[in-house]
Amino acid sequence: MRVHRFYVNKPILEKGSVMTLSNSELLYQWRHVFRFNVGSFTTLFDNSGFEALCQIAELSFREASLLVVKKEQNTMLPRREVFLYQSIIKGGNFDLVLEKCTELGVSHFVPVLSDRSEKKNINMERSLKIVKEASEQSGRGILPTMSEPVSLGDAVSSPLVNPIAFHPYGSPFRESKILPARTTGIVQSGGNLESTSVLIGPEGGWSDREISLFEKKAIPLYSLGSTILRAETATIAATSLLLL
Repeated sequence: MRVHRFYVNKPILEKGSVMTLSNSELLYQWRHVFRFNVGSFTTLFDNSGFEALCQIAELSFREASLLVVKKEQNTMLPRREVFLYQSIIKGGNFDLVLEKCTELGVSHFVPVLSDRSEKKNINMERSLKIVKEASEQSGRGILPTMSEPVSLGDAVSSPLVNPIAFHPYGSPFRESKILPARTTGIVQSGGNLESTSVLIGPEGGWSDREISLFEKKAIPLYSLGSTILRAETATIAATSLLLL
């Protein structure tokens, strides 16, 4: 039987302890969506890298008490630490990028305002909810970070770790020296993962000014193939190659 996972914004206690939760949205979801009752099992994680199998001891519309049955370190580790500088794209496509790239293992999201961005802002509350739910679904123990939008100029002026950008007329990505990832440690244990900063353009791609900016900053341009991909497709394809 599948045990559903949920993120909680409080430290997970040790095995044998009783946790009390009072998040009204979570309690409503448990009682009315998942139909949890006393005796039901669930897994909680707290963004520390650990998770706990818990059994519900009491459940009301005001609070829940859960017995911590088992606590262990989450082992769903990414192959590398990816900083995704995603140009803001319209409609639900940016939401799709957040969801799928969270599932794939992106560690940090940085929305970018680029010359051809048709949409100029994001709903931060909605974005955080999407990455939380995608983390719950995919088995992650650490939520991706979510930054406020920045201009491309500010993004490339800050220190970027192994930056790469994608453009239909760049060098073939399969010929780059970036793949495959070389894991040098476990980030949750205080080690390090190889890090890469990935820059993806909006609908219509990067402008000539932005291409010149990449050249000035010595940021290499790579292509994902001979076809022209939509922005969200390019992002999911690039992060899949880096992380899977």
